[in-house]
Amino acid sequence: KEWRSLELPANSLAFTWCQLPFVYVLDDAADPGLRIEFDNGKISDLPNAMLSQDLSAQVFERTGGIRKVTVILSADKLFGD
Repeated sequence: KEWRSLELPANSLAFTWCQLPFVYVLDDAADPGLRIEFDNGKISDLPNAMLSQDLSAQVFERTGGIRKVTVILSADKLFGD
């Protein structure tokens, strides 16, 4: 329940879902996946790009435990062949 702003890296876009920022980053050099930033400062990298049931519940219940979700994609995954 407080206003936040964040700077976006190049080749990215962001939106909020359930008051949580989701940032999509196009990066051919990085491994694809999700980076979850928690409110307590911890970071968790998920290579399968899927939220667990527990993490999904935190998003939909708006617990405030997650600060930001970053989705890392390569251009070929986004645009296809």
